[in-house]
This record gives sequence, C-alpha cells and structure tokens, in this order.
Amino acid sequence: MSDISGITGHYRARVATTASLPATSGLQDIDGVTVAADDDVLVKDQAAPAQNGLYTVKLGAWVRRDGFYSGTLIVITEGTVNANSIFILQTADPITWGTTDVVFGAFGGGDVGPPGPPGATGATGATGAQGISGQTGGTGATGPTGPQGDAAMVNLDANAVGLFNEFDEGRFW
Repeated sequence: MSDISGITGHYRARVATTASLPATSGLQDIDGVTVAADDDVLVKDQAAPAQNGLYTVKLGAWVRRDGFYSGTLIVITEGTVNANSIFILQTADPITWGTTDVVFGAFGGGDVGPPGPPGATGATGATGAQGISGQTGGTGATGPTGPQGDAAMVNLDANAVGLFNEFDEGRFW
C-alpha cells in the first residue's frame, strides 16, 4: 500500500499527547490545549502502547480510528510542544488495534512550521593567486650575412653621395 518511500497515508490531529493519559474519554487539556468534541488527538505516550492511536474526542469514551498502516503520517496543528510536528506510525504491519503495541515517532526531526526567510548571501570567496607566467624567450642569434646583391642605379646629388661615404667610413657607428 506504499505511495512514496514507505509513506502510506496521512491524517491531521489537533494535538498530540506529551504523557500517558489516565483515560481516553471526556474533554481534557492536552499539550496546553483544551480539546473539544470531534477533535482528533494523536495518543502516542500511553504506558500500555497497545492503547496508542489516533482518537476522535467524544464527551464519553473516545473512538480510536483503525485501518491505517505502518508508514502513516499524522500532522499535528496545535499544542505547546507538538504544534506543527509530524509523527509517523513505526509499528510494522500487520497491526491488530487494541492488541499490538503501537509506536509513533517524530518524522523529519521535529518542527515543520512554515518556511523561514531566505538565508543571507555568503561572502564572495577570495580571488586565487595568479599563476606564474612563462619567461620570454631570448632574441635569436643574427643569421649570416647574405650575398651582396646587384648594385642599384640611384640618381643622387653630390650631398647624398658624400653622406653615404661617411657612413661607409664608420664615422656614424
């Protein structure tokens, strides 16, 4: 009968017990709430665990609801201790109500109130160190001087010819 991951159904109860009740009858204060006729109460702390279960409050004897299975969730809406809690029926099937010891445990670790505001944005992490750059390669060696090319015919005036001769004589080096 499992629907999702072992959860077989769910019910809502106004309150859940925090201690064993002397009787499951009449109007009582449970977990800080005075229950009224037709309220549903999760009785989970009886000294005789076969008396645990989901009950509907009546002016006389309460009526236990039977017919649900291991993995059933009970959502609690009110109470000083158990408001907004969820309990799961942990007793293995088959259950004979009134005979089998029935155990309900907290489901999900406790309070299941409305979602809170979003958390603060975390700090930005530090920038990592820059990697080591490779070394620039050295300048390559100068290659051999190539063969002398053919002379070009250039029409230069006398001043330009003189300047070239001075370069050739090493005066500007």
